[in-house]
Order: sequence, then structure tokens, then C-alpha cells
Amino acid sequence: MIKSKEISITFCILMILSINKAHAEEFLPEKEFLSEREYFENIEKEYESYLSEIPKEVRTEIIDYRKKIISLNKQKIILYNKLSQESQKFLQKEEEFKKKLAFDKK
Repeated sequence: MIKSKEISITFCILMILSINKAHAEEFLPEKEFLSEREYFENIEKEYESYLSEIPKEVRTEIIDYRKKIISLNKQKIILYNKLSQESQKFLQKEEEFKKKLAFDKK
């Protein structure tokens, strides 16, 4: 069984590694002193240290929160699938317009 801490560390590493290379310098201020591997290892150690300071109650609360979010998302999918095709198309089109408006604000 994979430990929650290991999953969190893996997730953090994957997020860091997914940084676009074009913007890497913004996120790697110590790059000139450390290799990228050393930099990521340091971040991993910092993150492990941070996780060890988190009380068990907080971790439990976060796990419960994430489970409830997953449940809500499943309910949203079920509700969406119960809609007629016309309603689904309307919501898709509405989302497209929202994305266009959000893009225009940038």
C-alpha cells in the first residue's frame, strides 16, 4: 500500500517537473548554483519536512475533504448525464462563451 506521504511527494515532484522549460528560470532561482536535480531534491526534502509538521487531524480532515470533492464530482457527472442532449449542448456552448470572455479579460 502506498503511503499518503509518498503520494503527496510524487504529486509535488510531478507538478514541478511539468514546469514549462521556457519559464524554468523563473522557478529555479538557484539554478546557477545547483543542478536541476539537486534543486528538485532540495524541494522534495523541504516538502517532506513540511509534511512531517502537519498534525494528524489536519491530514485526516484534508483526506475527508478530498473524498467529498470526489463524491460531489461524481454526482455532477450523474446529473449532467441525466440532462437531455439539447441541455448538454447548451451547457457546452455556454462554457465556450465563458472561456472566450475569460480569455478576453487577460
